[in-house]
Amino acid sequence: RTLQGAVRIINMPLELTNASEGCSVHYLDYRVSLDPKSGLLVSKVYDKRDDNPLFLDQRSFPHRASALSYKCKAGVMHSQLHRFDRRSTSTRAFLERTEAYFRKMAGNLFTPASLFRQVKIYAAFSPSNGSWLTALNKLRRRLGDLLPKTRDWRQTPPRPQ
Repeated sequence: RTLQGAVRIINMPLELTNASEGCSVHYLDYRVSLDPKSGLLVSKVYDKRDDNPLFLDQRSFPHRASALSYKCKAGVMHSQLHRFDRRSTSTRAFLERTEAYFRKMAGNLFTPASLFRQVKIYAAFSPSNGSWLTALNKLRRRLGDLLPKTRDWRQTPPRPQ
């Protein structure tokens, strides 16, 4: 088939090309794979920058010294939680991606305490991924080396009466 373009005739304008095949494929920002044990499709976040060594040290969030307000810059963590949650079919995949992103932001001079506040206020955790409180506690343990060792970080403070 052909299509008349503005300058020339285009051969096979709708021809599909195979980008990947097998038990795990990338589709947009998903990594979809077939779980060999259960036979179910599972998904994780896929970022093409992860597979390219040129992007290893690149940020995907605003620079700490940018003119944006700190709340806006730290809020990127919160918005990424939505992205990670919607694209992950397991708590483990969500936690792995969240921990890596948190560590990358903390490594770029973002305060772990303010980042963790953004994590704590996340309220849209998918029920299909389990309990948010359980996931939050697991994340807190994973990030224990970055977070202050005070009682406030071990438990949620009581609500004022």
